[in-house]
Amino acid sequence: MSLVEVVFSDLFVTDDPASCWYKVTPDSLEAHGLPQSCHEELARLRALLIGRSDRDKGGSPDFKVDWQETRLRVERMDTSEGAIYVCRRYGVTPRHLADLGFPPMIAQRLLATDDKTGFREGLVAFLGRTGSGKSTAAAAYIIERLEQSGGVCWTAENPIELALQGRHGKGVCYQLEVADDYGFGEAIRHILRASPNLILIGEIRDKTAAQEAIHAALTGHLVVTTLHANDLLTGLARLARLAGDSVLLADALRAAMHLRLSNNINGNGLPGQIDTRHGVNTLQGIPGRNAPPQRVLTVEPLLITGENVDGLRSTLRGGEFHLLKSEVDRQRRLFMGGGLP
Repeated sequence: MSLVEVVFSDLFVTDDPASCWYKVTPDSLEAHGLPQSCHEELARLRALLIGRSDRDKGGSPDFKVDWQETRLRVERMDTSEGAIYVCRRYGVTPRHLADLGFPPMIAQRLLATDDKTGFREGLVAFLGRTGSGKSTAAAAYIIERLEQSGGVCWTAENPIELALQGRHGKGVCYQLEVADDYGFGEAIRHILRASPNLILIGEIRDKTAAQEAIHAALTGHLVVTTLHANDLLTGLARLARLAGDSVLLADALRAAMHLRLSNNINGNGLPGQIDTRHGVNTLQGIPGRNAPPQRVLTVEPLLITGENVDGLRSTLRGGEFHLLKSEVDRQRRLFMGGGLP
């Protein structure tokens, strides 16, 4: 087996090829060793990484590198026993939300652009834990909207995780890489002067990014972002704290979805079935270098739409996020039953 054939999300490259290891998925707790057949490739890869990160030659501890037709995002960690290079493999950009296992009715509503129920402005947030597919889902959503409805999308990301720049059907996407978290606010303000129809913010991590995202969503733009959260309701509460204003968040929010990925294995160790009763669809892994094994995507939705919009916004304005649980459960049942809220 060659190194390029190993299915990994994160590769840990040390000074000794025998001690290098990898994780299959970002949230995996298991460290996998690499066979001896990979050792020569590991030595060549480490030499490349050392050259790119050499501070004496103007290098950086955080950089991207193309290696054997694979793009890696690299972070050099200077430990007590020497440098370790943590290499995150860039994922394959899915073409549609269905490719990720999104329930069809949720995807249909998110992609609608009609005046009555369509999403033409406001904030759409994908929430989840590390490795849950937030960035992949946001990218798929952007691409599918551009393909179907056109427009211009600008992104602000730190770092850029998926290659989106270019034409997509009727639309086009341009990507900006923000140097650090403090640069998101300035980048978003800059984007607003570049005629955007859609704006993708890689991840909201501080109050400035949250406030600028909400401001953009309230001024006629569709803003898509991601946020780290253990569940949907605590994620919304965190977003409100970062924004510093539950009222503005309530006015801006159009949809929030919490994503969770789990191994697609049933009690007999066999691939599981799609469970349409609980908002679960399968995410098919792409064999070979590009994806982890098959996993299951669970989507917990809250769309601010339908006859109860005023009531939902009132609850959000009051910061009583726990009161939204029954509505989240209702929407999930409707979507998985083929209905729309």
